[in-house]
Amino acid sequence: MEIIMVRIKSWRFLLYMVLALGMSVAVSAQNPTLTAGQPASADLIAGSALIFDYPLAQTSQVSLQAISAQVQPVVTVLRNGEAIAVQPNASGALTTTLDALLMAGMYQVRVEGANGTSGSVILLVQSETPALITDIGLDTLVSETLDSQVPVALYRFGNLPEAAYLYIDSELPQGGLSAMVSLEDGAVVGSLGTGVSGVRLTLPLSSATYIVQLTPAEGIAQVPFTLCLTAVSVRGCEFGSGVVTSPAATLVGTIFEEVACSVTPSNSGGANIRQSASTGSIVIGALPDNASADVLGVSPDKSFFNIQYNTTNGWVAQSVVTSSGQCDTLATVQPPAIIAPTNTPTPTPIPPTATPEGLCLLNINSPTFTYTTTTELVDYLFDQIQSGTVEAIGRSQDNRWWQTNYGDSWILTNTFGNTVFVSGGCHNLPVVSP
Repeated sequence: MEIIMVRIKSWRFLLYMVLALGMSVAVSAQNPTLTAGQPASADLIAGSALIFDYPLAQTSQVSLQAISAQVQPVVTVLRNGEAIAVQPNASGALTTTLDALLMAGMYQVRVEGANGTSGSVILLVQSETPALITDIGLDTLVSETLDSQVPVALYRFGNLPEAAYLYIDSELPQGGLSAMVSLEDGAVVGSLGTGVSGVRLTLPLSSATYIVQLTPAEGIAQVPFTLCLTAVSVRGCEFGSGVVTSPAATLVGTIFEEVACSVTPSNSGGANIRQSASTGSIVIGALPDNASADVLGVSPDKSFFNIQYNTTNGWVAQSVVTSSGQCDTLATVQPPAIIAPTNTPTPTPIPPTATPEGLCLLNINSPTFTYTTTTELVDYLFDQIQSGTVEAIGRSQDNRWWQTNYGDSWILTNTFGNTVFVSGGCHNLPVVSP
């Protein structure tokens, strides 16, 4: 330990000598690369910034120090152009130190001068202490405590075979736990503030790798916490032999249902669940009126939700559902390739005819459900036609239903005059059986 302390002091002495003598440590003119233990220097002009590339081979607790005889350095760490850690130097010191936990990857370190100061600046990676990351998988329950001996906890998981819930909960009434969930590239997908007891994040089926970082709030010596990763189909932290019974788990099971994103149909007839994020994809199920489904993600163009309803995983158009909960930070999910309907051609608009002896046409100007048979139940939903024209080819004995040429699907006659308008020669429709 004494040898390490002497070496650190010698580095500081060297740095101050370089500044005092006006010497320069060799760096490139633009974007020099930082290496642990090797100082880099450059001249900073007021109003500008110095940018250093910083490759980090493994997740580490990193300490960066900026020293100058004239500049009051402000140090910022960026990843993909986004600031993830900053030392603002509010006191205007000539030496600033930024300590941050950084995932493995490529970073940029930006140095600016506070209060319009300029001059030579030396930047040094003082230390890189590798951080211990625990790998977890589905059906994992962790109950640990953060304290002075373990001030940070890191967990890693990925290649989710199905949509999953990640529960993070502090067992302290006041919260006191800070959590950040990010991808390996540094993109943040969810977080927990120190004043909140817990959070539930919904993660889609994905090959991505996630990193969970947990730290205690400032001034709190110990924070017991619970972390649970479980499949959406399981819904809670009760799986196998691991049944959660702690107060924290009870809290997880109650408050997190309120903040997760969910959807319900906007129309009384329910909403189609489709195989992909397009009205041209096949219908694989239905979300009944007043039913609720968990949202796993959103399509790249934000027009469809990826949902889980009972055992059905599919897509619903945002225009036909009402969302609630935390839907602003949904993960973007790439929809599967569209499977073309079998023997169910998309209705092609046919110009209406004014002659009563022409085709019997159903002109649809608002979303209208069609069914596979003459039963108005979500189990028999065929599709929801947004707009267009289909041909009527028959009717039921009681005239409550008309059959169309759109996959031989049926439409209720009580929609006529509301969302559907009839034209053409419809008085000789044959009676057909479903």
